[in-house]
Amino acid sequence: MRPTTNTTQANQTNRDFLSRLFTVLSGLIAFVILGAVFVWNWDGFWQTDIKRLQSVQQRYFPSKFKEEQLKLSRVLDNNQIIERIERKLAEADKAVEMERQRASAAHMALKEIQAKEGSKCQYYKTSLKIIETLVGRISPDELRSQVRCTNQECEQIIKSTPDALSICG
Repeated sequence: MRPTTNTTQANQTNRDFLSRLFTVLSGLIAFVILGAVFVWNWDGFWQTDIKRLQSVQQRYFPSKFKEEQLKLSRVLDNNQIIERIERKLAEADKAVEMERQRASAAHMALKEIQAKEGSKCQYYKTSLKIIETLVGRISPDELRSQVRCTNQECEQIIKSTPDALSICG
């Protein structure tokens, strides 16, 4: 009976060894597969400047190599497009800033003109009040002898017509 026990132990040891070997080999194969997938999808691997690696890539994986080179050229083209867009955007920003400055200067000039016009209107309204007061104190015959109007605006001012009064609001 002992020989069967030794045989059973030898078989058990054999099975344990084979089980461990299978587990280690499975893990190693899985690690190699994961590593290969990682390298395959890593852009740095395909966009390298190492000549020997490039020649291996071209020889053994020509379609993937061409695909990655096209991807690289598209990225470079996109970078140029982005740079052009950024330059145009900077130019547009400068133009907008210049227009803002111009608009601000025009706004300031308009305020100055409005202030001057306001001052002129104040003088005009004061003059109308003075004339109205004088017209009320002087007889129409004496007024005609003192003031000789040569145009229609003068007549309107003397008679205080609505047109003369509405000029400055």
